[in-house]
Amino acid sequence: MSETSDEKSKRNYLRLLKNHEWNYQHSLFYEDGADSKALLDEMIKFKQVLRRKCPGQPFLIRIQLLNKRTAYNPDGGLQAYLVILTTINARDALAGAAKVAMHAPCNILKKELTQERKARMASAIKSQKPHNLERFFGKQKINRFTLLNKSKLSLKHD
Repeated sequence: MSETSDEKSKRNYLRLLKNHEWNYQHSLFYEDGADSKALLDEMIKFKQVLRRKCPGQPFLIRIQLLNKRTAYNPDGGLQAYLVILTTINARDALAGAAKVAMHAPCNILKKELTQERKARMASAIKSQKPHNLERFFGKQKINRFTLLNKSKLSLKHD
């Protein structure tokens, strides 16, 4: 039986997550969840700006959907956001790139990425059905993740 594109995407993302060094997780949200419909188009410029700001830094960027009330989304409802893994605290660089590339204000949350957290992320991705990005954005064939500055990746040390 052949592998579906969702299965291939999961497999490739999990390989990058598990086999490489990632020390920080940043989450980029629009302040107003309704603005997140523009994320797909605006992240093109965001990635270009980020690549120029941090040429020596690898970034693993994944589009996800969130459907709950948060401090940044008090009314709840579905919104798209970016989960960005990297090896350093890149909050300032991400905020600068968002300011240039995004049409509306964004918030960035930062967490240190422990081995346990990475294992929980991998388990969730492996077992859960992928978010329906095509329905949310109203487009076909959406790349769920991107790897910036691939040549700067370093293998995980155990």
